Amino acid sequence: MRAIKTVIMVPVLALLLAATGCETPAPEPVFPDLTFAHLTPIGLDVSTIEVIENYVSPMRAPNVEHEFPVSPGKATLYWAKRRFRATGSVRRGQVIIQDASVTATPLNVKKGVTGLFSNEQSVRYDARIQVRIEVTSPVGGRSSFATATVKRSRTAAEEISLNERHQLFFDLVSALLEDLDAAAVKNVRQHMSQDLR
Repeated sequence: MRAIKTVIMVPVLALLLAATGCETPAPEPVFPDLTFAHLTPIGLDVSTIEVIENYVSPMRAPNVEHEFPVSPGKATLYWAKRRFRATGSVRRGQVIIQDASVTATPLNVKKGVTGLFSNEQSVRYDARIQVRIEVTSPVGGRSSFATATVKRSRTAAEEISLNERHQLFFDLVSALLEDLDAAAVKNVRQHMSQDLR
């Protein structure tokens, strides 16, 4: 009897191992670089342009920007370095990142038996970027500045996978940077036209 049990258990164990071996994790998505290479740099009448990151992520809830594959802060930093070019000889330019946050807010979902058969939107991500572009003279001469603030939100379903969440995060940052570029260019042209070259 003992020999028979052993013979039966071995094939069952082999089937279980084969089944678990088939469950390979989905490959992580590869995200394109946010290069802004297709956009012509904006020339400012300054000798240097410094990009300053004033925003520091708290790295805890409700903030989640540190979980992004490409954080809003990093994307904004790259945008600022790519989009503005020093074309003068005396004055100084600065692009100051004042906010690059994303917060997560839980949403109410159905409970009980009804909730078991639904896949509702369970969390909302609210993203915000704020920058200040300024030009100053070294000895108290004329100075000017422009600001741009953009916001976007996305919701995620209860059963979203990690890869799907990262894709959502990337799409959110990409859309936010498009909004930022449009707002910043408009405001710089409106408030700093004398500094464009």
